[in-house]
Amino acid sequence: MPHTTSPIDAIITWVDGDDPAHKAKLHAYFKTLGRDIPGSAAPTRFRERGELEYCVASILRFAPWVRTIHIVTDNQTPPFLEGDTGRALADKINLVDHTTVFRGYEDVLPVFSCRPIETVLWRIPELADRFIYFNDDMMLTRPVDPTDFFQDDQLVLRGHWTRHTHQQWLFRLKRSRPIRALRPTPLRPNRANHLRMQELSARAMGFNGRYFNIPHEPHPAFKHQMEALFEAHPDWLRDNIRHKLRHPDQIWSFSLATHQAIQDDRAMFARHPKLALLKAENYTVPGIRWALHRLSRSRRTAFLCVQSLDQATPAVQDHVIQWLEAHVGGLPTEVDSKNEYREYLGDKFDQPN
Repeated sequence: MPHTTSPIDAIITWVDGDDPAHKAKLHAYFKTLGRDIPGSAAPTRFRERGELEYCVASILRFAPWVRTIHIVTDNQTPPFLEGDTGRALADKINLVDHTTVFRGYEDVLPVFSCRPIETVLWRIPELADRFIYFNDDMMLTRPVDPTDFFQDDQLVLRGHWTRHTHQQWLFRLKRSRPIRALRPTPLRPNRANHLRMQELSARAMGFNGRYFNIPHEPHPAFKHQMEALFEAHPDWLRDNIRHKLRHPDQIWSFSLATHQAIQDDRAMFARHPKLALLKAENYTVPGIRWALHRLSRSRRTAFLCVQSLDQATPAVQDHVIQWLEAHVGGLPTEVDSKNEYREYLGDKFDQPN
C-alpha cells in the first residue's frame, strides 16, 4: 500500500518526429494502407523543438524529490542525453524502449499515437508504485510538493465534472432535425478526441451521466491500480493498443484510473496548482509576451503545456524558448539523486528495492 514516504517516479513519453527511422516507419505503414498521412499522424504531433529538455529540467528543478525520470521512446535517445549531460543524469533518467512496455504484444508495433503507449506505461520495469505522467510538452513552472499529487493512498485530482455529450443541450440541438437540415456537412460525434476518450473511459467504469474531465497537465497514478485494472479487463488493453493511430473507440488509461479512484473513494479534489495551456501557433508576438508575463506573475500556476510550438512563427518560438530558459533553466551538469531523495524523506529514508 503506498504511503507518504514511498518513492515517486515521473514518466515522459517522447518521439523525435524528425528521426529518419521514425519517418520511414510512418510512411511504410501508410503505404500498406494506400493512404496519405492524416492529421492524427501529422509531423507536428511528433516534431520536437526542445520541449523535452525543458520538461526534464523543470522536474529536476521544481520536483527534486522525484526518484527516477523514465523517458519512453521508440529506439531513440534525446540529444541532450549524449555526452557529459547524459553521464551526469545517468542515475536520474531511465530510457525505456517501446519493446519493453509492449513486451508480449510486439505484434502491434510500431504505434504512432500516445494512447496505446499510455495504456502500457505501468509495465515499465522497477517503476515506483506512485508515478506522475508527463507529455513531453508539459513543464513545471514553480516548486511542487508530493502532496500536490498524492495524499497517502489517494490521488489528488484537478479538473471538473462534465455531462456526457449526448446529454448536453447544445449537442441535442445540433442533432435536431431542423438544425441538421441546415448543416452543409454531417455532425461527427465520434471523432477520436480527448473528450470522447474520457467519456468512453468513464462509461466503462460505470459513470453514465457525467465524467471527470482531466486537463492537459501532469497526471498522478498508482502502478498497482493500473495493473489490477488491466488484469481484470485484458480485452481493454488488447483493444486499446491494436490501433496504430488515434481511433474513436479508444479509451484512456489515466481516465480509467481516475474514475476508479473516485469510485473507490481514493481520490481528493484540488483547485491548485493551476495549468497554463498555450497553443503556440495561435499567438502573435504581443499575445505570447502578455501570456508569458501573466504566467510569470501567477503564484497559483505551476503547470505549463505548450502545444505545437513548431507550428508557431519563429518570433513566437523565440519568445517561448527565452522564457523557458529564464524561468525553467537548462539541465544541470550533475545530479545527486540519492541525496535529494534522502533530503526529502529526512529520517524516514528507506532505500527502494
